[in-house]
Amino acid sequence: YFLFNNLNPVKSKEFVTCFTDKSITVQSGQNVILPCQGPNDTGSIRVVKWTKPDLQKKIVHLYVDRRFDLEDQNPSFKNRVDLQDREMKNGDVSLILKNVTINDGGKYECSVTQKKDLSPFTTTITVDLRVINSKVALLDWSLVCIFPLCFSLLLLFFSYRKFKEISQCSNQPHFFVNENKKRKMI
Repeated sequence: YFLFNNLNPVKSKEFVTCFTDKSITVQSGQNVILPCQGPNDTGSIRVVKWTKPDLQKKIVHLYVDRRFDLEDQNPSFKNRVDLQDREMKNGDVSLILKNVTINDGGKYECSVTQKKDLSPFTTTITVDLRVINSKVALLDWSLVCIFPLCFSLLLLFFSYRKFKEISQCSNQPHFFVNENKKRKMI
């Protein structure tokens, strides 16, 4: 998580901007939380803006002056995004992205603007979302788990057969030839 107080911000007269990178990997079809932490004083949060810079229509989710503004939201995110905590308790402005697709991969920016006295302060973080095709993930899982399991079962099967052959041989009566050349059973 981005910690608002722990970065060295670049200061100007009107605002403070902080950048940090966070990378998240998720399988397609799953839900993911893109973390963003604003100031603990949630009453001072004026704007929370989630964007995806590589899109023509960049807005993923927008909160302005105590209301959600989805008018300019990119249509591909409609009904798929929401803040993890709509009340933004403790400054948590993390975004939930539902039913992730391959097209959702890329960089996301979270900007939090707060009103402090007369000058606004803005904090921006960048989250890099990597989406893995769930079919590929299933293939990886099968290679890691199923192949060794099958190999172990085959090894167990052949070991059992060999043990069975040896035990059958040991249960057979043994014959030997004595000095009188007569066969006797032991």
